[in-house]
Amino acid sequence: MAGDKLQPDLSLEGLLQQAKESQPLLQQEANALLERLRVKDPELFKNVRFEMGPLKTQEDAINKINTDYSNHRQIKDLVRGRFIVDDPKQIEAIQTALHQEMNVSSFKNKYQTPDIRSGYRDINTKVVLENGHIAEIQVQHADMLKVNKPTHNLREQAEKIREQAAKEKRPLTEAEVAETKALETEARNINNAAAHDAKLNGLLDPSVAGKFTYKGPLDLNGSALGTMEDLLRRAGKANKNIIFDVGIGAAVGGATLLNGGDAKAAAFEAAQTLNPVPETTTAIVENKSMGEIAEAGVKDASMLAGCAGGAVAGAKLAGATGLALGTMAPGVGNAIGGTGGLIAGGIVGCAAGAWAASDITDRLINFFRGQDETPPLQEIRNILPDKPDMALPPEFEALREVRSSDSLLTCRLEEMKGYGGFETMLHELEQQKNLMTGTRAPEPGHALREDSEFSAPQNYTPALAQPPRI
Repeated sequence: MAGDKLQPDLSLEGLLQQAKESQPLLQQEANALLERLRVKDPELFKNVRFEMGPLKTQEDAINKINTDYSNHRQIKDLVRGRFIVDDPKQIEAIQTALHQEMNVSSFKNKYQTPDIRSGYRDINTKVVLENGHIAEIQVQHADMLKVNKPTHNLREQAEKIREQAAKEKRPLTEAEVAETKALETEARNINNAAAHDAKLNGLLDPSVAGKFTYKGPLDLNGSALGTMEDLLRRAGKANKNIIFDVGIGAAVGGATLLNGGDAKAAAFEAAQTLNPVPETTTAIVENKSMGEIAEAGVKDASMLAGCAGGAVAGAKLAGATGLALGTMAPGVGNAIGGTGGLIAGGIVGCAAGAWAASDITDRLINFFRGQDETPPLQEIRNILPDKPDMALPPEFEALREVRSSDSLLTCRLEEMKGYGGFETMLHELEQQKNLMTGTRAPEPGHALREDSEFSAPQNYTPALAQPPRI
């Protein structure tokens, strides 16, 4: 092994140019390695393929460097690709070949020791190409890819909770500790189920096998994932589940003020909700009016709940917050509930809501409904953001990463269809189109009041404390 070394001594612009020149080198070396394996064992490797990932953009590279590194030469995934396998024997053979035939700079084998928090498994190795550029190669099992996005979504939620606490320079609250643990346990259970179906447990280090071996029920075909459809669907929609936690946060903080608490106490109470509400907390601390606090809560919902869903959720949040506060102070609920009209008018939007109604075509809707088998690639590209946008569900980012390649985009759509991501895409697009055309439709589990377009969910109660909803 060459040692964990830095990229060549070039400026970031120079590295990006070298990365562009390195793409064909990585593809050539990886395909040559795969061809040699096929010669040795044609039957074992007939279904294995190597895919190049998209070249990392300068903006994405800068974001990652600023977040993860102290030196731009530490970034080693400007050029990347992956072997996709379906048999543990393929993983072992590729691992051996990488060490024997390529100049390996670093190597992480998560099939042997999975990610401690989420249980995700793959091989991630950095290789030095003939021009000195360091590129990334992953070895991913098809069954693990089926659950990659839902479990990534869960891990991301847990990480956001930690980041918010770090930003506020405080330890996690008991509720936050419980929620991060629950999110990561759920991700680990899903990944363990996928690994069971893929027969990957034989690759585990015996010292960690107990933690990462699936112990749940199986369906009639002996599949663990076959019993977890509801869990996967919930994980895939995780961004949508926090809307009313934000509403509770606004209600709690506002109620503290109404009951005579000072701004500091109100901010603390709002911060104890399950999800961070920075706009709401700021409005409370600055002694804003109740209407302004409600609008701040709407902004939090819009940022946290997804693009199209954010605007609709914002209006529902305003109504729900008004409902909660209205039980404690007559008239206050009506003032806050009135902000729903502002949202419906589009005054408070979301980060990526720059679509035109014409972008969301019937063909696009029919494709994500499963009524059209041929993916409308250009129409899909029209709805993707130009840069990473955390306000959108993770399916949009997954497609954005490969938007430049027809084959990779088509492959990613197939993966997404396999784990239920089409339902999330369809939900987002239909809500956005409804907003732009003036149509309103309640989300599942919600009802419309006779006196308002928006209302709290059917099981919502204006209590100041509700148990964590995982």
